[in-house]
Amino acid sequence: MKKMFTAFFCVLLMLVGFGCGDGIPRGPSNADLEAMTQEQKLDGMKKMMEEHPQNELTPEQKEEEARRMRQAVREGTIEHMAEFRKESYEVVGSVRIIKWGEKNVVAISEDFFTEQGPYLVLALSPYVAPRNAAEMENPKTIHLGLLKTLVGGQLFEVPKEVDLSQVKSAVVYSKPFKVIFGIGTFIP
Repeated sequence: MKKMFTAFFCVLLMLVGFGCGDGIPRGPSNADLEAMTQEQKLDGMKKMMEEHPQNELTPEQKEEEARRMRQAVREGTIEHMAEFRKESYEVVGSVRIIKWGEKNVVAISEDFFTEQGPYLVLALSPYVAPRNAAEMENPKTIHLGLLKTLVGGQLFEVPKEVDLSQVKSAVVYSKPFKVIFGIGTFIP
């Protein structure tokens, strides 16, 4: 009974907006997630998505984002490349790290698709295939930001201080619920 109350209380706090400094609501703690059944986790994710639906780009914004992604691929130099694969949920498409002018960017292909989830972020990981929340919350894992769309091409700038030789994979990750949706392992 105590575990159920703890899980319910954690989901309640999350839904009323007690969150992280990055604008993403804080989800259940690791201990609460371990105590929750799979059904409770799915219910919590569903409630969060209902309360805070994924912001989607307009068709015009999607086209502009895809145009910028194509431009980066055309004009830049591909440093790393991978295909996303399902980890917990369906994620398809390719991902590239590109040197474009004076900056590095991550380009997600136009055939990208992911199932809906609460606050999905794109992260660059020092692990070939991160397995858990501890690896995703490692200080060497770089969270680039919320996905801009669940379907289609998009571009993310990589902070200048990131050492690309340490990046092993790109990850679609639900930050509040610490769920790895999909992974793209870069080919060495």
